[in-house]
Amino acid sequence: MQAGYHIRMSEYETNQPGSVVVCENSCEQLLLLTCFRYGIEKLSIEFPRGYREPNESYEEAAHRELNEETKIPINKQAPPMLVGSFYVNTAIHTGEIGVVYIKTNVEKERMLLDTEEGIEQSDWFCIEKIRSLISNGTIKDSFTINALTLYLLNNTCAR
Repeated sequence: MQAGYHIRMSEYETNQPGSVVVCENSCEQLLLLTCFRYGIEKLSIEFPRGYREPNESYEEAAHRELNEETKIPINKQAPPMLVGSFYVNTAIHTGEIGVVYIKTNVEKERMLLDTEEGIEQSDWFCIEKIRSLISNGTIKDSFTINALTLYLLNNTCAR
C-alpha cells in the first residue's frame, strides 16, 4: 500500500444493533460475565450483551440475552429500561447499541451459564469494585465501560 492511502470498510448488513445489559440484584450489585473473546484471544470481564433480532426492541433483546446467557429472572414490577445508546465505532460500524437496565431479585446464587457463548464465570460486583477494575485495566471492554457510564449518568436508576 502506498503512503497516504488507506482502506475503510463498513459492512452494513453485518453491523446489527445490539443491547448491553446492566443487571442489578437485590443487594445493589451489578452482574459481570467472564467470557473468552476470540478477537483478543483472552478472557474479558463484561456486562451481558448481544445482537437484536429484527423488529425487537432494545429492552426485548436485553431480556432475551440475559435469559439466554444466565437464565436470570427479571423483576416483573420493574420492567427493563433503556438508559441510553451509543455507537461502537462511527467510522466503520453502523449498528447502534442500547444500554438496558434490568432489576432482578436474584442475590448471589450461581447462574446457568451459556458455555457455548464462551461464558466461563459470572459474579456480582458493587459499583466501586467495577470502577476499580476499569481504572486498573482489568476491564477493557468498551461496551461495558460505555454502559456503566450511561447507567451512572442516568438519574432514574443510578445512585
